[in-house]
Amino acid sequence: MAEQTLNKRRLMAIIGVATLSSTGFMLAWPTIQKFLPALNFGFLPAEDPGREEIKALKDLAAQQRREKLMAVVQNGKPMERDQAKFLLAMDLIKDYEGGQALDYLDNLEQSYPVLAPHILLLRGRGQELTNNIDGAKVTWQQLMASYPDSPIIAEALIYLSKYDQTHWQRAVKDYPYHPAVQNLAQTKLQENPDQFDLLLLLARQNPTDPGSNRIRDRLREKFPDQLTQEDWAMVGDGYWQTFLYEQAAEAYAKAKPTPENLYRHARSLHVSDRGTEAIPVYKRLIGAFPDAEDGIRARQRMALLLPPQAAIEQLNQIINNYAQFAPEALEQKAKLLEGQGDLKNSAKTWQQLLDQYPKSEANAKYRWRKALEANAKQDWKTAWLWSQPILENHLDGDLTAKAGFWIGKWATKLNRPEDAAQYFLYTAKAYPHSYYAWRSLVMLGYGEQVGDFTTLKSLQPKIEKPSGSFTPLVGSEAFRELYQLGEITEASKLFEAQLNFQDTINVDEQFTDAVLKIHKGKYLGAINQIWQLGQREEPEAKKRWQELRTEPFYWETLFAMPYQDLIETWSAQRDLNPLLVMGLIRQESRFEKDIVPRWEL
Repeated sequence: MAEQTLNKRRLMAIIGVATLSSTGFMLAWPTIQKFLPALNFGFLPAEDPGREEIKALKDLAAQQRREKLMAVVQNGKPMERDQAKFLLAMDLIKDYEGGQALDYLDNLEQSYPVLAPHILLLRGRGQELTNNIDGAKVTWQQLMASYPDSPIIAEALIYLSKYDQTHWQRAVKDYPYHPAVQNLAQTKLQENPDQFDLLLLLARQNPTDPGSNRIRDRLREKFPDQLTQEDWAMVGDGYWQTFLYEQAAEAYAKAKPTPENLYRHARSLHVSDRGTEAIPVYKRLIGAFPDAEDGIRARQRMALLLPPQAAIEQLNQIINNYAQFAPEALEQKAKLLEGQGDLKNSAKTWQQLLDQYPKSEANAKYRWRKALEANAKQDWKTAWLWSQPILENHLDGDLTAKAGFWIGKWATKLNRPEDAAQYFLYTAKAYPHSYYAWRSLVMLGYGEQVGDFTTLKSLQPKIEKPSGSFTPLVGSEAFRELYQLGEITEASKLFEAQLNFQDTINVDEQFTDAVLKIHKGKYLGAINQIWQLGQREEPEAKKRWQELRTEPFYWETLFAMPYQDLIETWSAQRDLNPLLVMGLIRQESRFEKDIVPRWEL
């Protein structure tokens, strides 16, 4: 029995996780965090203990913290004094109090070099606010000369452009990826919406922003003759990533015929119910790039549009020549044969999938289908036998936790309580963030502690606020310093400038960007961005994602709990489980105040 007993701390951790999975996998990370040793989670690097005094002030409003920051300037440690001076200067500049800000900025770049470019930018602004325009220009020029590689130059150029428009032209040319340049470009487009260069800049730099579709529309309608093949591909990518496939198809038709562009052109036509037009584009891709991943994928997609025999010929090409794509092709072929009533050859195809690709997702899906068929016939033993290999071959698969729980249920039906307990225990331990961990705990007899379908809604777990001790995984030293100071807006601008400059981003960069979105209240984008980490196909990315999932702050971010105090108060008044309420809100709205609920769509 001892082996079947969960550590109490671990049990309490799972309460906050799995119980709420039924309403959108709401994770009560503050509850889990209390019991981290029992879960064997790692930690991100801790913050510098010398920052504690500044850390306590960083979230306060400017007026609330001013006197306390001034006290740190007088009595704090050297590093804290510099940080306090910088924060005071930032607050004062925002209040247009340039003179006082200059006092705190005097020679600060000498003792606080990590933020020297920002200090010079602020000094120039302080001089401008005190009508020392010539001094401001000199300071900003000094910034550009002393720190030629700093993205902060973009903001200096924007300030200087008020006095000489050639600086704006340089900002657009050299720093199109900087958020400050993009914001000013949007302002200028409001004044004159037909500026081709600015439209192109924003279309390139904000491909996934739905608001950029208006810009893409204008480029497509007003400037089609000025767009290059590369521009058309970029416009198509934006439509593709925002699911506007009709427009994407039109753009990709004018792009360079690369494997990706051809595939997206054909697929956009396909999902727009224009299959007849998609087939020749698929064929063109297959003919030109037969061994490219997009060419192989095109065969599989085109098979959906072809008569059965022609479709099977395409699928056989994949099965016989491209092992990486064979499992899905076998699944597709078997279903096609079933649909034609050819059960004999369908069974052979399924068996080929089972024998040759035991670790594939298609294999797991088929096994689960057969297990459910057996379950419907109350053939518990057969259901168990079909699903057991899922646990052995798909440790990270979506079906594994579900299979573990249901094998426990089937073992119970077969009057094998010890086996059932082992499977429930395995599911709870191996997949503590899963809905099926909660259900397994109920089956193990912990219903009073974790709640069941009847009692869960009124359970009152203790909730602790997240630690908030995240140390950015990537980014420049200046970005990390700004983040730790609580200057999220400035940190975000710097990080976005550094990120937008790159053609690709890695897992750590994508996650850090999501953390910043959470800080800015962009919960929908942040949650989706973290979820997409698990969809990346590169082996290194998958490995890093798995590592990141062992970090507490990963879960704190994925299952952020905004409006916590409000929700707890509201829930207590109605005798409702606050985590259940949070889970429901998260599932239906991602905490976006203006989102339209599904039932109103």
